[in-house]
Formats: sequence, structure tokens, C-alpha cells
Amino acid sequence: MSETAKADRQVQDGHPKTVTVFGAVALYVASVLGGGILVLPGLTAAAAGAGALIAWGAVSIICLPIALMFGQLSAAIPDAGGASTFVRQALGDVSADLTGWLYFWVIPFGQPAVMLSGLFYAQYALGLSHTLTFASAWVILVGAGLLNISGTRVSARVQSIVTGSIIFLLLGTIAVSIPHMSRAGFDPVLPHGWSAVGSAAALIMWAYVGWENVSSIAEEFHNPRRDFVVSVVLSMVVIGGLYAGVTAVVLGVLPQGSSDSGTAPLAAVVSISLGSWASWLAALVAILIVLGSATAIIWGTSSLGASLARTGSLPAKLAERNSRGSFQRSVLLLLTCYTVVLIVMYFDWVSIQDAAKIVGGSAMIIYGLCAIAYVRLVKPKRVATWIPPLVTGAFVAVVLPFFGRTLLAQLAIVMAYLLLRAVRKKGRSDVRP
Repeated sequence: MSETAKADRQVQDGHPKTVTVFGAVALYVASVLGGGILVLPGLTAAAAGAGALIAWGAVSIICLPIALMFGQLSAAIPDAGGASTFVRQALGDVSADLTGWLYFWVIPFGQPAVMLSGLFYAQYALGLSHTLTFASAWVILVGAGLLNISGTRVSARVQSIVTGSIIFLLLGTIAVSIPHMSRAGFDPVLPHGWSAVGSAAALIMWAYVGWENVSSIAEEFHNPRRDFVVSVVLSMVVIGGLYAGVTAVVLGVLPQGSSDSGTAPLAAVVSISLGSWASWLAALVAILIVLGSATAIIWGTSSLGASLARTGSLPAKLAERNSRGSFQRSVLLLLTCYTVVLIVMYFDWVSIQDAAKIVGGSAMIIYGLCAIAYVRLVKPKRVATWIPPLVTGAFVAVVLPFFGRTLLAQLAIVMAYLLLRAVRKKGRSDVRP
């Protein structure tokens, strides 16, 4: 480790630990719930009908051991690098840098998609134009970035308040919609066959990206060994219950083939259940969700960027904290990338579905690498401790082919990293006497 890295590490070790179990649950729910709750119930229902509930149930159950795997790895190795740190210690620098890149450079696709999924609700309620919808998404993303730059203590406090509001409002939406549900939405169970369930599962992976994001802020926890495992279990109960409830009411309330199910399904549900005025409430829920997701993801991803900068795979200045403890340059880089992607999506060159699969594809590859890291670092001996990596590996092998052409994004990231590494290696060899 260089002297600069050592010095930075000493400053980091002296940084106040700000996250408790409650804060961890708030961050998990905001990171994992995200914008998926806004659009994916409708998209998966359109793709697989009532079979979407099978996909949601299967992915939710499978993601529990995956989440526990990250919790145990984070408890053993609390570091801002998260997944890339685990892979580095188990598989070496090249695999670790690729892991970090596969996460860091796809979040600029995922977060704008999350933000737009929330702004589509405002568009539904307020009749916003296409341009104003995208401009509003950009303003909120910039606001979330500035919140993170203002300091992690502020972010954690606001995150807890926002997440509590999200849970309360979503539970209320489910409760008022139950009396309006019809059995017709669940018959037949598999209108498009089992292959559609697999396609729905690939989309759902966007909803469950985020477990590794909180791993990136493990060094901010009071007691990571204890808090991570507890927060994972509590978070999965909350998240799984909300996803199941929202998907069920979308299937039961909205007519099959409804045009609103792909853009603002919750707004359409509450409009049917309570009247058209309730679409304003749905828009409020949507804005709270995407705001909470943005603050959590920017926090975690900027910390990952700083960790990659310490190892030399990103510019060193990204690892510098400002006076309030935030990785300001890393946040500003993310905001720049978000702006570019929003422009691309504005012209419809990349859809929300494509962005979801780009993020989900990277997550699946990273989960597979972390399963290998888990085996090498944790060295499981009992049958129970083998379940997380085995379930993760099997899940990756089965679902990854359903991502199709969007895996070209991961191929481009890998090739860009290897090209940069070759250029740097050549540069070092050229300066040697």
C-alpha cells in the first residue's frame, strides 16, 4: 500500500461511525426497494401475468441467502470497496477492479431509470411534458448529490425519515386497494408459459440490486459484524412483503393489458381504489421513493469510487474527502454520468427496461464472483454456511442467459478496463530506464 493510501486510511479510520441497525435497514430498504416498486410490478405482470408472483416469490427467497452472503462478507471485511474488496482478497487485483467497474459504471444507467420511474408518476398526476419530466429527474438527482456532499450524517438522518414515510405510504396503498381486487387478474396463472417467468425474473433483478451497495459503506457502521446480519433479515422481511403486496394489487385491480401498468401502475391502482385525486398521493410516494433511493445509491457508489481510486483503478483524487466527510469528486463524477445517460434516455436510445437489465446483468456477474470470494474467504464448513454461495451460483447460471443483448454493456466495460490496464502497463514500461 502506498504512503498516500496509508494516510487516507488513517483519516478514514478516524472518521465517525454514523450507521446503526435502524439506519442500516433504512439504507437497505431505500437501496433495494428503489424505483423497482414503481414500475416493475406492472412490467412483470405484463410479461408473465399471475406468473409474475411466482417470479417475485422465487427471486425474493433466493435473494435472502445472497443478501446474507453479503452481510457476512461485509461483517468480516467492513470496507468501502464492498464487493470489489471481497473479490480482491479472494481472486486478486484484476478481478476486483473489474468487479468495481461492473458496478460503478452501470449505476449511471440504473439511477436515472429509477428517477424517471418516479417522475412518470408525477407526469401521470400533473400532466408534465416529456421535457419537464426529464428536467425534473435531473434536478432531483443533483439535489440528492448535493445532500451527499453536505455530509454523511445528514444523509443518514434524512434517509431514515424518507424510508419510514415510504413504507407507511406503500402499506396504505396496499390496504385501500385490497377491496377492489378481482380474481380475474390471476387467471390463468401462466398465460405466457414458464419462459415468461424467467424473463420476469431477469427484470426483477433490477429490483433487488442494492445489497452490495450498502456493503460499500460498511466502514461507517458502529458494529458491522452484528448490525449487518440483523439488518439484512429485517430488511428482507420489509422489502419482500412490500413487493408481494404491490404486485398482488396491481394484478388484482388493473385490467389485463392496461396501458398504465407499464409506467405508473400504483397511480392507476389508487385512482381506481380512491378516485382520481389519489394519483397525487401516488406521485408523492413515487418522489419520496426515488429521492430515498438516490441518496442511498449515490452515498454507496461514491464510496465505492473512492475505494477504487485508492487501488489505482480510478483517479486518486476521487478518494479525497471534503471537510464534511463526503467523497465530493466521486459524487460529482456520478452526477456527470447521470446527466449524460438522461440525455440518451430523453432521445429514447435506451429504454427503462434496457437500463434495468444492464444493471441486473452486472449484479448477476458480481454475485457470482462474490460467491467464489465467499468460499475462499469464509471457508464454510457446515452445510448451512454452504447454502449462500451454492444458491447464488445456481441462480446466476440459470438467470444470466435471460439478459440477452444487454450483456453487451458488461462486455464493453470489461474491454474498456483491460484496454486501460494495457495502456498503463505499457506507459510504465516505457518510462523505465
